[in-house]
Amino acid sequence: MLAAALSMAGCAEFVYNSMHSERVAECEALHGQEREDCLVQAQKSYEKYAAERNEEIRQDGQP
Repeated sequence: MLAAALSMAGCAEFVYNSMHSERVAECEALHGQEREDCLVQAQKSYEKYAAERNEEIRQDGQP
């Protein structure tokens, strides 16, 4: 079961990283600060994205 979970985590990271070019291209249509903010998000590493996502999930579970 642990091997399956680790395999899925690696798959999620691969998909996240493979979408990098698409995320950056979507930012190019924006202007000014909105574009800059978008590019910062698009450049975020999978590790940082996953940590922020886990924190949001944890906070949503709090009453």
